[in-house]
Amino acid sequence: MAFVEKRGKDRWRARYRGPDSRERSRTFRRKIDAERFLATIEADKARGSWIDPALGRVSFSDWSDRYLQMVVHLKPKTRAGYESLLRTHITPAFGRVSLNRVGPVEVREWVASLIARNLSASRVRQAYFLLSAMMQAAVESGYLGRNPCSGVRLPRVATREMQFLSADEVKKLAEAADRYEALIYVLPMAACGGARRPP
Repeated sequence: MAFVEKRGKDRWRARYRGPDSRERSRTFRRKIDAERFLATIEADKARGSWIDPALGRVSFSDWSDRYLQMVVHLKPKTRAGYESLLRTHITPAFGRVSLNRVGPVEVREWVASLIARNLSASRVRQAYFLLSAMMQAAVESGYLGRNPCSGVRLPRVATREMQFLSADEVKKLAEAADRYEALIYVLPMAACGGARRPP
């Protein structure tokens, strides 16, 4: 049963039992805040979305170690890439922070800092996707109520436009290739699946 009790001047303690039957409490300066907190807790319990606050206080560094132990399906090269991203870009920013202190604002600021350091768009995206996967695993494991990485805008990876030779350029290249002239005409056609005759 959840209830609020006075604990001195301007101190109200909200007490409740979690789904695991353990009693927990939190202190507020106003009675109404304690009552609102308990109403939220009871609603979360009824929906099955209650999160144990103690789990959210685990440090990101400890969670990252546990996460790497859980993802046993990784190839050695992928695991090495994850460890490199964690060591160089993720843990320096979040290592000492508890999981429940990493919010959308902190993730956006972190992405902006990576871009400001002139990290390539591809590397920024790799680091972000790893962080997001780790936070999603924390959500699925009951450590967090939601993934703070949701909705973060990322830099676009520049795509190179393919360049094609004109018919005249192909002809000049073939003539310059001397004895490989026929090969210059045949290879592009074979790659395209066509059988057109050279111009």
